[in-house]
Amino acid sequence: MPNLGPEPAPSRDVARRLLAIETADRFGSVAAAELAGVEWDGADSDGVDRATVLRSVVLPRDRRSARTLAPALGEMLGVLGWAPATLTHVAVSTGPGSNTGLRFGVTTAKTLAYAVGAAVVPISTLSALAAAVDPAKHEGGRIIAVLDAYRSELFTGVFEGVITPAAETLRVRRSDLASFTRRGDLVVSPIADTLDAGEATVRVAEPSAEAVARLAANVLAAGAGGGSPFPLSL
Repeated sequence: MPNLGPEPAPSRDVARRLLAIETADRFGSVAAAELAGVEWDGADSDGVDRATVLRSVVLPRDRRSARTLAPALGEMLGVLGWAPATLTHVAVSTGPGSNTGLRFGVTTAKTLAYAVGAAVVPISTLSALAAAVDPAKHEGGRIIAVLDAYRSELFTGVFEGVITPAAETLRVRRSDLASFTRRGDLVVSPIADTLDAGEATVRVAEPSAEAVARLAANVLAAGAGGGSPFPLSL
């Protein structure tokens, strides 16, 4: 973990700062963003209108996220010159996904947030995956995010027009995906090249910490605060 020793709370003039963590998929990532219009006192935060992502890093793919997440976060804070105590929010993807990766990512987010007095913002991993697509550039069909649930099953999240930070998780058999989709749908998945999606268009994509950060800004724009995320287990 980065150095999380006691530090003074940030002043009200400090920019609202967010770290985002995504470790639910096979390959994790972290991102840092500044939020526009967030109220420091915890009041309704409907002034948020954007997240400016300042830096994002994909964790090394040849090592497990448990060994690389803390060093990546520490390095990111150092590069940006951010003291941990200046963080106001920590966003984290909460699954579905790898049980080990989820638990480590969520535990890291909650520990960091608790140590510095930041709010935790949980984001569905399926939402982060769907956010790889710009809805404005995909007209006429649904965006269907798909993750491997193993045992010949898939986790799916269906989005129509708007990518919401929370997504209903549907579990379908891999062999049923073609009948679940329809013409005009766009299926996005890290395992897209292994899927039979019928008449739907299929695109390889991965959930990212940058998407988690942007979706977290949407949560705050809606006036929601932080909470305690609970990862979904496989």
